[in-house]
This record gives sequence, structure tokens and C-alpha cells, in this order.
Amino acid sequence: MKFLYRSFWTLSIMSWMLFLYILKNIQSTGFEIASILVGFFVVLSPLIAIFLAKHLSHDCISGCSEIECVDRKCVLVTCWISMIACITDTQILFWANFAAFSVLLYQSEMMYFHPMLILFGFHFYEVKMDEGTCIRIIKRGKIVRNAKYVVSDRLYRLSDYTYIEL
Repeated sequence: MKFLYRSFWTLSIMSWMLFLYILKNIQSTGFEIASILVGFFVVLSPLIAIFLAKHLSHDCISGCSEIECVDRKCVLVTCWISMIACITDTQILFWANFAAFSVLLYQSEMMYFHPMLILFGFHFYEVKMDEGTCIRIIKRGKIVRNAKYVVSDRLYRLSDYTYIEL
């Protein structure tokens, strides 16, 4: 089940690359309907993933010593995906890049840094715990700058080191 959930997140963020590639080639291939469907998936897939996260294991954390907002990492991931989608000329090269980025995102757990979440009011944090462990938290609301405000009992575990507050 965990594999399917992580794969859905990966497909969700990679759909952005597919959407841009379809838009780039829409004049020559006539993919108008495909671009609309993929565009809807780009917007709706993070909402579906958040809904599914409510059925994951529930956790509580405390003892945070440092916190850093890392929204810029999300922007960098999106920029790289956008650039690769826009400069790819052939379908073979596009699908090779698509596969490579999918594996990279899946293995590095960067698929949780979905750019649409920022539009929905979420922020991404790297939090250092008192015992030295670093975790990532996706949290909605104002940007948190003080680690003592990270204590939450509404966290859902996306992976071993990534949580979302709902």
C-alpha cells in the first residue's frame, strides 16, 4: 500500500512535466483534450493525496530544536521539471527524462514537495529534533519560524522522515 501511495505522489508531481510537454506540442499533435485532463490531474492529485493521507498512521512529535522553511526546494524541483519538459524535442528523449526524474523523485522522497500545495496554503519545513534526527513536515498556515510551534498531534506519516499536518 505504501508503494502505491508513494507512486501516486510521484505521478502527481510528474504530471506537471507531462502537462508542459503536451502544451508545448499542442499545435502539432492536437492534444487539446489530453492537456485539459492532465491539467485537472495536476491540480486535483495533491488534494486526493491529502485526502488519502488521513488514512495513514497518526503521529505526534515534540522536542524540535531547529526549523527551516524550505519552500524554495519545491520551486527548484518544479523549475527543473519544467525546463526538461520544455527543452525536450523528441518523444523518446522526453520519456527517458520522465522515467529518470520519476525514479529520482521516488528515491529521494522529493515527490512530497508538490508545487500545488504551496498554492493551497501549505509550507514545507525541515525540522531538527533534539536527538539530532531531521524530519520534513508539510504544514498549512502562516510560515513558522520558531521550532516550539511545531509540536503537533495532527501529523500523518507520509514516510519515515516526512509528515503532513492535517
